[in-house]
Amino acid sequence: MAKSIFEKMENIHEVNRMAAELRRLGMRGKLKELAGKNQVMDEDFEAFFLGKRYFLVDAGETRKTYDTARAKLMDEMLALNDPLFGNVICGYLLRCCVEPEFQESVLQAHKTLQRCIEYVMEQAYGLLDENQKEARRNTAVAVVSDQVFQWAKNYYTLDDKAALDKKWKKAEKEFLDRNKPKENRATGRGTSKKKTSKTSKTSKTSKKSSGTGDSVKSGASSGPAVLDKSLAQKTATSNNRLPENIQTEDLPLAESQAAQKGQIEGQVSMFGMGPAA
Repeated sequence: MAKSIFEKMENIHEVNRMAAELRRLGMRGKLKELAGKNQVMDEDFEAFFLGKRYFLVDAGETRKTYDTARAKLMDEMLALNDPLFGNVICGYLLRCCVEPEFQESVLQAHKTLQRCIEYVMEQAYGLLDENQKEARRNTAVAVVSDQVFQWAKNYYTLDDKAALDKKWKKAEKEFLDRNKPKENRATGRGTSKKKTSKTSKTSKTSKKSSGTGDSVKSGASSGPAVLDKSLAQKTATSNNRLPENIQTEDLPLAESQAAQKGQIEGQVSMFGMGPAA
């Protein structure tokens, strides 16, 4: 059922609302599946599940051009649709837009309200002691509103463009590595063994046959050798296998190797929105 819901989600904000619900229910497996489909790094997934991050998926840079910082903030606030947190922080930021320098900071493409909220969450998480962090999702920290608003404003003064670019490249690499086709190593090992076996058998046949050629050349027992040679040729042509009563030692070197090769080849026939509970 969760899979069909994933497929019906149309944008990142719907994905993040689903992720918040899956986290509230403690459904780590489904949350991990959702993260994998949206190129979320393992470290960001863990941070979200622990409550360090507010959103699972980063919506990326601003894709529209805005004339004013207020217009951009209002648009982002409506998209996030988070009355309990996003709207409160955005309301403060809108009041800060009377400052020209602050407006310029807001209009930067890589500066977004979503990332501003994530920055505030990271700062708040840093106030927890180790015991509180070990409590994982069942933890909370009280921060006065003045401190939260200061963090939100500080975010827009950070020079973090290079760090974001590096993080996006890392996320893409992890995604590609997870979805890389896997080689069938077992098949490769099997083929290698058969090739080795074939080489070994051929080598043995060569050793056995090396003396036979000399015997025929010397003229020893030439009559029977000619008779057996004729019979072996007929049998090898019909089924590529020597009959049991024909010994390779009785054949000349080249024809014995050909018959043995024919015998071997005959045998070798693959996630509403809400903070962490």
